Amino acid sequence: PVAGGEGGRSLSTLLVIGQMALAVVLLAGAGVMIRSFLNVYRAELGFESGNIVVGFVNLPRSQYPTIESQIAFFDRFTDRLQTTAGVESVSLASAPPGRSAGAARYELADSPIADPQRRPLAARLFIDASYFRTLDRPVVAGRAFTEADGGTGFAAAIVNERFAREHWPGEEAVGRRLRVFEANASTPTPWLTIVGVVPDIVQSTRHETDPIIYVPRRLQPAESAWLIARTRVPPASLVTALRRTVQTLDGELPISLVPLTDTFASTYRYRAFTAGLFLMFATIALLLASLGLYAVIAHSVSQRTQEIGIRIAVGASAREILRLVFRQGMLPLGIGLVAGLAASLALTPVLRASLVRVSPVDPITLALSVLVLVAAAL
Repeated sequence: PVAGGEGGRSLSTLLVIGQMALAVVLLAGAGVMIRSFLNVYRAELGFESGNIVVGFVNLPRSQYPTIESQIAFFDRFTDRLQTTAGVESVSLASAPPGRSAGAARYELADSPIADPQRRPLAARLFIDASYFRTLDRPVVAGRAFTEADGGTGFAAAIVNERFAREHWPGEEAVGRRLRVFEANASTPTPWLTIVGVVPDIVQSTRHETDPIIYVPRRLQPAESAWLIARTRVPPASLVTALRRTVQTLDGELPISLVPLTDTFASTYRYRAFTAGLFLMFATIALLLASLGLYAVIAHSVSQRTQEIGIRIAVGASAREILRLVFRQGMLPLGIGLVAGLAASLALTPVLRASLVRVSPVDPITLALSVLVLVAAAL
């Protein structure tokens, strides 16, 4: 019900304006979240993910206290898994494809930077020599890692095509040198010589292609690693066999093996849920705003029945009467749209960290939100 009197009508109009503004904000938020989800879902990963199993291995320090014991275990680990029926290739990495590899600052030998805070950031991934063979992505220039790279061998690095394009567009990246700085430390790694350039592979839950520096695992051994195995059969059918193989090496070592596509599916579900939540609230706000506007106009018309009758009696046409009513309805709509657009421009940038390849103030989304609200109001 709409309160009677001038004060009641003013309050009702203000409520409708607020509902309109809220509907614009939620519609705009739902729009950019849906576009972001579609961008992630349609993104090219840079490799075929269908026949890949991944699992995280963390060696307990009590059983593997030294770097040598950890390296020896992982060598036996990959050798044993490689012999499992149905497995085509096995490798280890500090993060699987599609998951953040962690960023590190770096410096190029041909353009040194004195200020540590001005050194650029890139994703850094520790991998073994079989990594690109497992992902079936051969190098496009130079060579892949060998067992001699890292450790006491040649200090090598591999970069992806985006990294090479950003720093040496149209030039050869192989043979250039760089060094990587550890987080919160001024001590860099030794100078690394770029020995290869590989195609862009997504290394982010946002499914965006970032500059990546690949470093041999032996350069910085760790007690934990991600297993990545390419199979000749559907990956889900090999999960149990792979887990049993791991248990023959260490029956107490916990490991969870899943098809890589399952990890992507969880990312899709989360983004779809978030976009759906925005859309649900936007639909509710749109419905409430439309009903509120309808109630205010209907009440106003019922209060002006005598005035409308007099206007018709003195010659006003039906078109003129409709124009009178529409003008009264468009005023709260117009104010609500302006307020809602201003609020969207102020609030939607909060979503920036969750969006992929779409601006939080995307003009197409804002325009569609306004059109939807205007159509509902009309």
